[in-house]
Order: sequence, then structure tokens, then C-alpha cells
Amino acid sequence: MKNEDSKGFYAEQADLAMEDHLIFEYRFESFVDPEEAAAHLCQEQSTAQWKRVGVDEDLRCQFGAKVIELTVIDQRETSHYPEMGNEQGPVYSCRVKIAHPHANFGPKIPNILTAACGEGAFYCPGISVIKLLNITFPDSFLDHFEGPKFGVQGLRNMLEVYERPLFFGVVKPNIGLTPESFAELAYQSWLGGLDIAKDDEMQGDVDWSPLAERSLLMGKARRKAEEQTHEKKMYLANITDEADRLLELHDMCVKNGANALMVNAMTVGLSSIRMLRRHTQVPLVAHFDMIAPFTRVPYYGIDSNV
Repeated sequence: MKNEDSKGFYAEQADLAMEDHLIFEYRFESFVDPEEAAAHLCQEQSTAQWKRVGVDEDLRCQFGAKVIELTVIDQRETSHYPEMGNEQGPVYSCRVKIAHPHANFGPKIPNILTAACGEGAFYCPGISVIKLLNITFPDSFLDHFEGPKFGVQGLRNMLEVYERPLFFGVVKPNIGLTPESFAELAYQSWLGGLDIAKDDEMQGDVDWSPLAERSLLMGKARRKAEEQTHEKKMYLANITDEADRLLELHDMCVKNGANALMVNAMTVGLSSIRMLRRHTQVPLVAHFDMIAPFTRVPYYGIDSNV
């Protein structure tokens, strides 16, 4: 990229309509000039080509991502992860904020993530190590997302517990129990004061414990425990499965007596969770499986804040 081309990917924040932009914040390492690397990052995640041959136009004005803040944190002799690149010379550690027009993707989780952490960002020329630190959303954009249907307050209202922590427990052993043994352990736990008994995140709809049978027995055990204790109880059934089974499993478990559901959010996909949220009749709890591979490496991947 020529120096004059790089300027098209820079802007003053005051000159942008920030309600029309998301702000992506990254930390990255580069063996090239940081300003050039940051411009490449904008180019690769938005208008990689901004004009047609023979046409006097510049699509960057409306559609290009723009650097609004760039800070060089330090200069190092080697990368934090030398195996990520074989370039020689000083390594610049940088922090950058990029304003990205959200008209490029709309209020759609797969499209947002494609821009923020797709190949454009993570295979960007001149950048060997990169981590997405944060995404800032304008209020008008967030209005397209419904948020939790019940939330923590909804759980408290259902359980009628307001002045103490909610006691939430996994039935153990988590793998290998028959539905009958599983339901009996949950029943005894509810009698002992547990509010919410849940399936383990690895316990789905399996041959040795079919979810249809387990949820039916757990529903009966929950109601029996409520009669014995005169307290509200909750069964959190794990419906993690292929995306095209989620609504079916939701309906079956709720009919059988599950009054809350759990889904391993990252493994089934965030858009699947969004679909399920629109359908659900009971609270949904997301488990954090598969987040660690993205977040636990200090200088690469996606920060847990995202």
C-alpha cells in the first residue's frame, strides 16, 4: 500500500458519525511501520479494493474502516511469539482503535465476527500477532438485540429467592448415571437446600441417558421436591446439540418439566442462541465451553471481555 493510500484509512473521531460505527480495539505486533500496519488492518477487514479500474471513485469514504487512535506501546527485538512470523528487525507492539461502519455487516453476529476477527484481521499483511480486546457498540445498534428474556432477576422471581445467593449445582457423577439414578440424586439435593439442579455441560441427549427420559424423571422429581420443601426448585436441562434440534429439544424438555435450559453457547453458535432466545418459554443459561482457546493466550486471539 502506498503512503497516500494509507491516509484513506485514517480519520478523526470527531469527524465521524459514531452512531454509524462500531469500535474494534486491538493489540498487535508488527515488523513494519505501525501506521502502515494499522491501515492494512482497516483495508483487510473492510474495503480491500476501494475503486474500479477506470472509475473515479473512493469507496473508503462510506465503507472503509478507519483508524481513530493508534498507540505504539513499545519496541522489542523479538515477537512474543516468534513462530508466528519469520521477519527480522524491531517489533512494534501497538494498540489501535478502529471505527468500522456497521452498515457493512448489520446487526448480525456472524457478520460482525467475520469483520472483527476473520481472516482480514488475523491474516493481515505486516501483522504477526493480534488480539481483539474490545468492541464498543452505539446504543442505536444495540437496540436490534433483545438481550436476556429472563435474566438473573427472572431466575429469582421464579424461585422466589431474593435475599441470598442462588444455590446452583451439577448432579455428579456427571457421566454414566441412568436417568433414574440421576433424578434421585437431584431430588435429594433439592431436599438438602439446592435451588437449581443441572445437567453437566458434557451430558446431552445420549443413548445411556436419553434426554426425553431424563427430563421427564427430573420434572417429576422437581415437583415432588417442591411439595416436600414448600420451596420453588429448578431443573436446568442441557439441550446442547446440532442447531436444527434445539427448538425440538426445548419444547420436549419444557413439556417434561424442565423450567430452565442450558446451552453450550460457543459450540452451538451464538446465532443459534439468538434464535433459541426468541423461541424460549423458560430461562436460558449459557455455558462457557470453548471460550478458553480464544482467550487464554495473552497476546493472540480474542479477549474474554469480548
